Amino acid sequence: MPEKSIVSLGVQLSEGIKSGVSNENLDEWFKAVALSLETGLCSIDDFLDFGLTYLGQRGAASILHKLQKLNDDGLLSFVLYDKGKVVALCHGDFLNTPYVGAKEELQLSPYSFLRPTKTGHGVSFEVADSCCEIVIEKDISAALLRSVLSNEIQTVEAVANRIREYLEDVTEEAVYSLLSVLIHGGVFVTGLTKAENMQTIWEFHDLLFHNRSTQVGGCNFRQGASYPLRGKIAPLPALRPCCDWPEFIELPRLQPRDLSISFWDVLQQRRSPPDGMESADTIHLVDLGYFLSMLEIRNSGVENGLYDTTRRLYAGAGACYELEFYLIIERCVGITPGLYYYNPGNHTLHLVAKWSHSLQTMSKRAESATGRIRSPAAIILISARFGRLAWKYEGIAYSLCLKDVGVVFSHMYLAGAALGVEVCGLGSVDGELFEQASGIDRLEEPLVAQFMVVGSRTSDLLTR
Repeated sequence: MPEKSIVSLGVQLSEGIKSGVSNENLDEWFKAVALSLETGLCSIDDFLDFGLTYLGQRGAASILHKLQKLNDDGLLSFVLYDKGKVVALCHGDFLNTPYVGAKEELQLSPYSFLRPTKTGHGVSFEVADSCCEIVIEKDISAALLRSVLSNEIQTVEAVANRIREYLEDVTEEAVYSLLSVLIHGGVFVTGLTKAENMQTIWEFHDLLFHNRSTQVGGCNFRQGASYPLRGKIAPLPALRPCCDWPEFIELPRLQPRDLSISFWDVLQQRRSPPDGMESADTIHLVDLGYFLSMLEIRNSGVENGLYDTTRRLYAGAGACYELEFYLIIERCVGITPGLYYYNPGNHTLHLVAKWSHSLQTMSKRAESATGRIRSPAAIILISARFGRLAWKYEGIAYSLCLKDVGVVFSHMYLAGAALGVEVCGLGSVDGELFEQASGIDRLEEPLVAQFMVVGSRTSDLLTR
């Protein structure tokens, strides 16, 4: 095994970030160094030699400090070469990757996954609990997988020897360097206790979603209001078109004089139905109209002239208000059972589909999810026109969508308390059944939440 403490990697600017570095507030001499990364690869040793030759020891230290900052901000990528050939391209914090010992034991992380790159020239190795990405050439990836596919605990030396059996033209140093970056990036783990503990707590999909939708140092995934789809597709309108559903019902609107309850009392009376509640009640069209008034559009506008926005009684990320509300109405005085779309622009219910087996199944599954409520008056299906968020936000669009669901849940719980309507949030959804019942593509407008309108409370808090 080669005797080194740090893996020798080439350094370059990450794709999509090159143009921004030269415009940052950097010293002029460092701009020249940073720009050199756009035209070719430099190793850390190259930077040190440059600093010592032209700037002295203090200059060399300054270069390393600025490189560390670029690395922490996720602006650097690293390349592992062997005999002039790229073995691996590493995105993430690989600035000081240590060599791994030959006798150390390793195992594939339970959170590792791989996928082909967009270009198809390599295989991307990633981990749910890290933002690192290691792109490895196809032949080397195949040899690596054949060596560790059994997921047994093996020594680094044994894995390295097996890889070299498949790839005789790759040097021993390159193989150990590759295993070192894979361990540093979390694809392999050597401390198995931590991995086992994490596996007990986190499911793979939850950890991947959490990690990719939060800000992590050394991560080169862009996040925030970067308008990634601007100029590529037109933004979706603020109000969902419902011309396909011409049959509609006008709903009564809630007026301030209709309430005689303080905000403190609303907070005190907010609840899910009590455990002893086994059967649901019927709701009246007036009560349902008043309840849905809490979701109505108050006014509309335009943000920075980029896309339409609206103002509502509850908060929404970027004023996108991507959430839409459909109601499975089973027992409401004045409304025929079926699936309806709530139009928040003119406060109407549009008939989407008549009562069907799909709606019956969704209703029964919702009842089962509560464990105690049978035959609710209505179930509000909350979908998301995801394109509203994805057009503006990069990396966090779905995370914002789920946060918006939480806001709406709280808003409807308070509305139920204020209006004397028994309500209950649900924790599961069935997107396939929603697609069957509505005819709406579940990726274009996915179902993200369900909220049950059980019926009217026994004590009427309204003064009508």
